[in-house]
Amino acid sequence: MITIRKDTEIKSIRLSLAKPDKTKIANIDEVLSPSVTLNHGSSVHELSFSIPLKATYDGVIKRNHVVDLLKPWYLIKTKFYGLTVWFIITKRTKSHSGDMDTIQVECRSLQHELSRMSVLKYEETSKNLQELVTDCLKNTSWTIGYIDTLFNIKRRQFDVSSTNKLDFLYSICEKFDAVPVFNTVKETVSFYKESDVSKYKGLKLNPRQYMISMDDSDDADELITRLYATGKDGISINSVNPTGQSYIDDFSYFLFPFQRDEQRNVISHSAYMPDELCHAILDYNELVNNEGNAFTKLLTQKNEAETSLTELNNELYTLELEVQKLLDRIEVAKKAGDDTSQLKAQLAVKQKQVQEKKSQIDAIESTISQISVSISKLKEKLSFENNFSENQQKLLSRFISTTEWSNDSIYDENELYDDANEELESRNTPPVK
Repeated sequence: MITIRKDTEIKSIRLSLAKPDKTKIANIDEVLSPSVTLNHGSSVHELSFSIPLKATYDGVIKRNHVVDLLKPWYLIKTKFYGLTVWFIITKRTKSHSGDMDTIQVECRSLQHELSRMSVLKYEETSKNLQELVTDCLKNTSWTIGYIDTLFNIKRRQFDVSSTNKLDFLYSICEKFDAVPVFNTVKETVSFYKESDVSKYKGLKLNPRQYMISMDDSDDADELITRLYATGKDGISINSVNPTGQSYIDDFSYFLFPFQRDEQRNVISHSAYMPDELCHAILDYNELVNNEGNAFTKLLTQKNEAETSLTELNNELYTLELEVQKLLDRIEVAKKAGDDTSQLKAQLAVKQKQVQEKKSQIDAIESTISQISVSISKLKEKLSFENNFSENQQKLLSRFISTTEWSNDSIYDENELYDDANEELESRNTPPVK
């Protein structure tokens, strides 16, 4: 990963001063110690520089005219390394020293202006990323650029108050695992998957020309192989996970570079695990994958049956109300001495319908019970205990590194399961820093 250090002096930067509407006021020529921090994702870029209080004009030392033009919330247009980025002046500090009096200027990239705009209350039950961001950017100069199609398929619940538009935007990105990319020239914000955007896209640096850091390090403590997932109101993935567990596993990092052929002959060994354990893990993964379709089919059948059961119970409730109304009418007719034969005939029809509906309900309940038994047997077949020996389980425990992950905007178990797998995939290798 390439980063510009916060204290790095950018030697070829060009600065100009502008009003908040981007109208140019002046070039800033005598720039001292310019420093840029390019932050990835949910953070603004930072710029700092100094200018002398005095400058030379036609051989005469006078007060630097730019000093009096610098005002809070005025804009700084920067050009460096082929990039153009607009910043907002957030702080000015006078510095007095024996050598030179200067003004220290601190700035943040243009999207920082969104932090000035309040969001008092926002509540929605189900919206995709584009709908949420459209609401967030309403009444601002910012618009949506590109959105990965994945983010408009998913829907999220939101309930926020007493925040600002920038933080609200960041929270939207967090809910969808989206990376925001701000274009301060066009004043657009685009949303990418983490895997599709580099931290400093378009930035090309020559290590011999500029002061940069190119350090790589692995943090093994952050490697995750088991992830527990929860959603809104504490829902878990047990019911949709073929293993029946509230967690998912991925030991691929420790398996690498283990390989075997179709006859189970070992081609290459794992750097961490013995062959026996590698075989057991791969056998188990194949079993889960092979039985996964059967598990999904059973879940679909159960969901459909439960939906039908709900509808039948509602219909039964309506029929029983109609039966009670007929009984009441018959009672009233009897007291009035009226003929009740027609009402009794209607009652007989309704009572027959009630019995038929109860029979349908019994049949559906029996079907659900049978499906539940099949699901339980399948989960038992896929249990760790039935696929790993006691010694293998003990050895495997050394490679289990757990974490908890939650997203309270997800209220569907299937979506929670899919997102949990994506989350674990992003965590099962040590992050490079």
